[in-house]
Amino acid sequence: MKKLVIVAGTIVAAIVAFYAVQLFFGGGDELTGSWVLVKSNVKEFAQIPLVLTFRKGGETRWAIGDQMVAGEYRTDPEASPKMIDLPNPLVPQIGAGIYEIKDDTLQIVLGQRRPTKMAGGPNVLVLEFKRR
Repeated sequence: MKKLVIVAGTIVAAIVAFYAVQLFFGGGDELTGSWVLVKSNVKEFAQIPLVLTFRKGGETRWAIGDQMVAGEYRTDPEASPKMIDLPNPLVPQIGAGIYEIKDDTLQIVLGQRRPTKMAGGPNVLVLEFKRR
């Protein structure tokens, strides 16, 4: 009986610790991880070696060539289309956007005003990434 109580106590402690870590560090989301830019509607951007990393807790890291730029992001994955606020070092005044993930491809469409469809246009930046 004593061993059963110890095992049950250990399991409860592990569950509590798991949820505490999730609460403190964030649970992550489908964006978490590193993404490599493969295509853009701005030719110059598509030629830049760029890796965008989304971290738990809303942090981003933009690796642009040999430079690293830290930032933050917010999402609403329940919206349709999914929304993202992603200030970016490529075009700082454009950061309201929408995104879509299919398999290992992430497409982000950013504008001064939030775009309503997954397409380019005037003052709209389209970025396509592959999961690293």
